[in-house]
Amino acid sequence: MLYSSNRNVRLFCELNRDWTVEQTWCVDLFFASDDRDADAMGPIEILGVLNPSIEGSCIKSVDGVLLRANISEDTGSDLAVSRAKRWIETCVGEHEECRSTIPRTCPTRLLYINGLEDARLCTTSKFEAENYACLSHCWGGRPVLETTTATLQKYHDSIPWKDLPKTFQHAISFTYRLGIKYLWIDSLCILQDSAIDWQHEGSRMASIYEGAYVTLAASESPNAHAGCFRKTLDRSNSYCFQFEDSSGNDFAIYTRSVLQHHKEDTLMEVVLLQRPWTYQERLLSPRIIHFLDEELWFECRESTQCECSRRTLLDESRRKPDIRKLLQNSTSPRDLQIRWQDTIMEYSKKACNLTFPEDLFPAIQGLAKLMPQASGRYLAGHWEARLASSLLWLVTPVENSHLTKAIKWRAPSWSWASAMGWISWHPRAAVVCDADVRFTVISAKTVPKGSDPTGQSISGELVLKGTCIRGKVRCRDLDDPKIDAEYIDCTPPWSNGTRWDRPVGKHHLDGLNVILLSLHVNDDGTHTRMVLKKAHGQDDVYVRIGFFVELYEEGRSRESHLDEIHNEEQITVTIV
Repeated sequence: MLYSSNRNVRLFCELNRDWTVEQTWCVDLFFASDDRDADAMGPIEILGVLNPSIEGSCIKSVDGVLLRANISEDTGSDLAVSRAKRWIETCVGEHEECRSTIPRTCPTRLLYINGLEDARLCTTSKFEAENYACLSHCWGGRPVLETTTATLQKYHDSIPWKDLPKTFQHAISFTYRLGIKYLWIDSLCILQDSAIDWQHEGSRMASIYEGAYVTLAASESPNAHAGCFRKTLDRSNSYCFQFEDSSGNDFAIYTRSVLQHHKEDTLMEVVLLQRPWTYQERLLSPRIIHFLDEELWFECRESTQCECSRRTLLDESRRKPDIRKLLQNSTSPRDLQIRWQDTIMEYSKKACNLTFPEDLFPAIQGLAKLMPQASGRYLAGHWEARLASSLLWLVTPVENSHLTKAIKWRAPSWSWASAMGWISWHPRAAVVCDADVRFTVISAKTVPKGSDPTGQSISGELVLKGTCIRGKVRCRDLDDPKIDAEYIDCTPPWSNGTRWDRPVGKHHLDGLNVILLSLHVNDDGTHTRMVLKKAHGQDDVYVRIGFFVELYEEGRSRESHLDEIHNEEQITVTIV
């Protein structure tokens, strides 16, 4: 415990190690005064100790305590640029995991930066092998500057600086000061009024972000007009305390409040990382500079750094993975399915925020292209090699989502992409072999909107052969909103629960005849089925509307249950 010379301020040192440990360690300090409680004032960090005997000195070590770095007062300052450049150079020079092993292909267009406030479009057919940066940002509700077929030639000549939104201006300035002359920004480097150009550039997202020297992430900016840079001086409260040592000599300790991101995983909660498009941008980029409200944060495949010099305390599972390496090291279709399902489950949490629901496939198109050939054909978000078990998906509705209203067709009903909510798979889906499922895939096909099968779909058809029971949807008035008002009346009357693929209005399905196609019987006593209804105006064609789970009747064996399934109606269905 340290007391200030006037005894009005006390510094408490909270240690997680024994005092006798000789290695360098970090400490959090808590401060209090006679007027304020220590908890109310919170933890602080030591920035330095001023020795009055040496003019302007600042001691950089105190009895083994690791002092913190000064945070730049502006994340767009020269100090911030210098730090970012050092992080990047260390990564490029020392990190084996971050060295690309794939040939780099450039985007069709890039911004050429000729000065702090001077940028224009250039075509990369004349591009020399130089580094380029990418900008990851939120478009937000306000219009952004776009390149169209009408403005393409104009922007090749020059882009008026005043027309650029603040986020673009900041990104151009920072890129130039990093010593990089080229920058990729989606709204400027893709023709926004050309579906053909969008499809072409969208199919190259993996190579665009993987090939970038660094990605600049406007992580706290809700739109392109909020800018990347933040003034941080007022956010990182600094304090100076005067002390007297045992010999009567005065000295000062400089401190600051501990930044909250170390406690609340702020990086995972920032505005940008809730954006669906950013999910693949972060995973694909080898290096990212995040512009946060309090400081800069750097991510690569080997480390995470921040300006206050405290290494991230994020759980290992939440750090940025090397997605290409994860997929390449997955040697079996089953391992690949697990990786892909994990990817989709995380992505679906963000996909509910899509401005344009039809962008669902394009926003993960780059990740889909990383899947090895062992996965087989891409079928509207599924992979052919494990299609049967991949169909065991279900959805959890998202409250207050703008997707609770009807959306345009974007995928066949047997694809998770047709649903509205958070996607997950039945717990047994990853270990289910295709031989264990209760149905056979006769055929499966999808028709993409363009030439790339990982992009938008315009139709899809799945033909399955299996057994089924028939039922009718019934509705009941319930006071408890947590209990489904809709249930399926079937014979035998299984104890069941249904996950609907889309929100249903009150009594909207009442009286609807459905088919419950058997999917899989599990060792834990559950039986999963796909809920199908007839497609409008089409004979013998069905659409999936839900996922049905039934439980064995108490006292019945799995064998007797299987015998009953074998006696069910045989059916071949076409699902669209």
